[in-house]
Order: sequence, then C-alpha cells, then structure tokens
Amino acid sequence: QLQRQLDDGEFAGTQVRFRGFRYTDILYHAEGGTQHLLIAYTEWFPDKRCFTNTLAKADLGADQSVASWKVAAEDWEIIKRAVPCIPLRKGGAGMEGVEAGGRLAHLIGTQIIWSSGAYGRDDKYTGDPGDTLAQNDATGYGKLLLVDIASGEITKIAKGLRNPQGLSVDPDGGIWVTDHGMRGGDELNYTTVWRRPNFGHPVVSYGTHYDRRSVSLSGSHAGHDGFDLPVVSFVPAIGPGAALFLDGFDPAWDGDVLIGGFKGMLHRVHTVDERAIVVEPIKTGVRTRDIQAMPDG
Repeated sequence: QLQRQLDDGEFAGTQVRFRGFRYTDILYHAEGGTQHLLIAYTEWFPDKRCFTNTLAKADLGADQSVASWKVAAEDWEIIKRAVPCIPLRKGGAGMEGVEAGGRLAHLIGTQIIWSSGAYGRDDKYTGDPGDTLAQNDATGYGKLLLVDIASGEITKIAKGLRNPQGLSVDPDGGIWVTDHGMRGGDELNYTTVWRRPNFGHPVVSYGTHYDRRSVSLSGSHAGHDGFDLPVVSFVPAIGPGAALFLDGFDPAWDGDVLIGGFKGMLHRVHTVDERAIVVEPIKTGVRTRDIQAMPDG
C-alpha cells in the first residue's frame, strides 16, 4: 500500500525495501533489582516518510523466570530516537536499512553503548564532509552513543563510522567496535568513553567504493591522515559482523577480539597496546551475525 502511495506522488520510482526495517540487536539488562529487555531497531514514520534508529525498553518486573516474561506492544517505552528523522531519498532505493549498525553492549550500571550506522547516506557524498551524517555532531548517525537507560541521557562518544555491526566492552571499559566498510576498508576500532575519537568515514578509508573509486573526500587514498587509526583494517573486506572481547575463555586467547564475518570466517585478532599483531582466520562456512560468551566458557 505504501509503495503505491509513493508511486502516485513525488516519490515515484522510489523503492522502500522493507526487509531493511528490522531489529538490529536485543539486550537483557539487570540493575538494582530491576530487569529490562532493550531493543534497537529501524523505525518508520509513514506520515513523515522518514525513519530513525530507535532504542526501546520493556520492564520485565522482578521475576527471574524467563518463562514468566510477557511483553505486549504497549509495554515498550522509547528511550531514544536518533536525530534527525532521515527522509526517503527520491528515486531508486529510498533507504538502506541494512547499514543501520544498531548493536548494544553493557558498560556500567544503567549505562549502555549503542552503535548507530549512517544508513548508506554518506557513501556517495561529494560535498562538505561536515554535512555528512557520520561527521555532523548534531546527528545521531555514524556514531557510538552512550545511553543511560534510566534517565534517557545520551552522549556521543565516537563518530566517523559507517555501519558498526560489532560491539564489545572489555572488563576495563574499553570499547571494541567493528565497522563494515565498502570494498575493503572494514575495520576494528577501539575507544573509551573519554577519548571522543573520529574514525574518519566518509572522509578517509583504506578501502574504495564498490566501483573501485577512492572513498576519500580528502583528495588522497588509503590513509587516515587527520583521523583516529583503526586497530586493524581488513583489505580485502571480511564483511565484519559481531565482535566479542574474550575474557575467561582460555589463557592463550584472553584479551583477543573475535570477529564474526559474512564470508564464512571468524577472525581472531590478537592485540598489543590497542594494535593488531596477529589476525587468524578461522573457517566456519557460515555467515556469523552474533557471538556470545557462555558461562561455561
């Protein structure tokens, strides 16, 4: 029905790919005797013809039994919507929901980290870099966001990301985030809540556009001059998804970061002083979107 409405008006020829509207992550959170489910997702506003990256929570009460949890549609409370509401792009694919990022990770107390992608809007941008979603400080896209789920307070703690689909917080509060680049230029990045890094998208990249043109808006290729360096950049691309900092797994592996890939591989990244020393590919034959550490190791 919406597609017919678009075809009859100013958005004729614009496609809304609804498979891109999805839940990007779910997180169980317990603090001070309360427990919540948190969900990040792409939210569509049909009247405004725009969409947002949205974070919501549902109160699960005090009962610890998962079987007793019952959450209805009206039980969800919006914590935050990224701003602005992104309008449809006229002609072709009106939005790229697969580049939402949207991963969630615990930090401390009621604070969580939420990654927010740039929805493909910066990939072909040729104007002022400061106007891109990922570089503009006024937007909530292409960013790492620190969110207090109790107060709703939100702080931008990193920018210059394209599609951050992997997120993991280590025991010292270090934040590890994968960024799904274009042709090459996939990255593993590291930060803390105090550093406020700029990882450079779409101004710099070690990768290229899909037609092999330089990504850079800075006039040079394959560098990060003026921006924060990744822990490692993957060329050729690995299609990075989930990330997991290993702790309490095995003495030989603890401190490494395990990255899920969309090309049938896991990638074990061994780091020293926040730099990758060894990257070990582990063939699995499956696309890996999520990795979790189980209590038994």
